[in-house]
Amino acid sequence: MNSCAAALRRIEKASRPRANRSMGKNARNMLKAMACASVIAAGKMRRNAPARFFRTERIAKTWGLYRPVRVRPNKEIQEHVRCVPPGTLWRAEPWTATMRGNLQQEKTMAKTQPKGKFVLSRALWEAYVVNEKVNQYLLEHLPDEAWRAEPPGGKGRPIAAIVAHIHNVRHMWLVVSAKDSTIPPKLDRDKCTKKQAMAALGKSAEAIRKLLEAGLNHPEGRVKNFRPDVAGAFGYMIAHEAHHRGQTCMLARQVGHALPKTAGFGMWEWGKLWRECGFGERD
Repeated sequence: MNSCAAALRRIEKASRPRANRSMGKNARNMLKAMACASVIAAGKMRRNAPARFFRTERIAKTWGLYRPVRVRPNKEIQEHVRCVPPGTLWRAEPWTATMRGNLQQEKTMAKTQPKGKFVLSRALWEAYVVNEKVNQYLLEHLPDEAWRAEPPGGKGRPIAAIVAHIHNVRHMWLVVSAKDSTIPPKLDRDKCTKKQAMAALGKSAEAIRKLLEAGLNHPEGRVKNFRPDVAGAFGYMIAHEAHHRGQTCMLARQVGHALPKTAGFGMWEWGKLWRECGFGERD
């Protein structure tokens, strides 16, 4: 019991900014290891104890308990103590030659691994893929009641017609600029369901992506029957679809079936959507 209380006192002391000011990073990590190993040895803390075991969450965050860290043990503590992600606290494992070798291997790989190279042509068509991800995200969160709701005053197009228009404009440019490619059929704006529209948008977006990729790889940046070049085609597609996304969001609110606030913000989380498309990080 005394060892447990003493360990907790060490924990609280290590969490104080003044106590940490004069201590190096390695010294603080060693203090963490000693305190937690003492508690584990005393049998007062489960090895996978939750973070709420501590008196305040501030202590856990100050310690960096939510970030994986490795601490080399001293002679008194013949254990390798490391922090694991949220939901668990400390895990004690024997410090073996295998673990030491794995750690050294990870350091070597981190130094020798080549960094991602930025290629403008790839980045542009990736951006168009993310643009389509935004379209799909919007429709996923659009209430079903808003799909064919009549616009206020009975003038204008319902959301179903707007979404079908986006797909049909893509179809038009594919016929003009890539008629030899696989072109998905047009949508009937009066009959298509939201599920059918999402599937059609996915197919036409892939066809447009290939068209843009071919233009970006062309020595002169050409897209057949589009002037001036592939950069103009890219800007045209993005601007056109973003315009109609704005219309869709506004119309959904006007007919009384607005998108959830989280969806409104989620459409702008470009980096998150980019990763969800399967593109790797560029270091």
